[in-house]
Amino acid sequence: SGTDVIKSPDRVQGALFAKKELGADLVLLDDGFQHRRIHRDLDIVLVSGDVRTGALLPAGSLREPADALKRADIVIHTKGAGGGGITAELVPCSLIDPSGSREDLSVLQGRSVLAVCGIARPAHFSEMMGGFGARVETMAFPDHHRFSPRDMEAIGEKARGKDLIVTTEKDMVRLDPRLIDGRWRALRVEMRVSAMDAIVREIEGIVKGGSISRQG
Repeated sequence: SGTDVIKSPDRVQGALFAKKELGADLVLLDDGFQHRRIHRDLDIVLVSGDVRTGALLPAGSLREPADALKRADIVIHTKGAGGGGITAELVPCSLIDPSGSREDLSVLQGRSVLAVCGIARPAHFSEMMGGFGARVETMAFPDHHRFSPRDMEAIGEKARGKDLIVTTEKDMVRLDPRLIDGRWRALRVEMRVSAMDAIVREIEGIVKGGSISRQG
């Protein structure tokens, strides 16, 4: 049992490796709705309520027309997306210090915090901490940003006088641990999905049926 993470430029070969070499019962493919070469037994698509336009790239943010959602088996609405059905939200649950220890979110109350993130929607990240009473200033970088020593120096300057420097777990692993002081924390979040039990039963049924990562 357990979870393995595989990075492969060829999704089909990566999935076959997971099955044949690691004995995987389930392959979870990130960002695979438009993938043409790999068969999926279940397509789960998240639709965000903060998408500003229904236009396709580059005019908008959509990769396909909205009616492509008809191919999806399950559609989950996030960030206030309309349409009812299954919904999901990211909920902060704890802070993680540089040693990996957890802290309760109550430590944010009344603290001055520099929020550092390289994600698509930094405002939502900052709002989460503000909801726990922190006084938050945000330093946002591009999505998937790789933090350089110069970035870390700029963060240090911006963080002068701050009680805490909080980043995402995704961004924390991109930071040079030699450049992190004791004020750094990662905000741990979990996704809470309505109808999660039904989704899990659907996935379990597929796994028991033995269909996994067939090339299409």
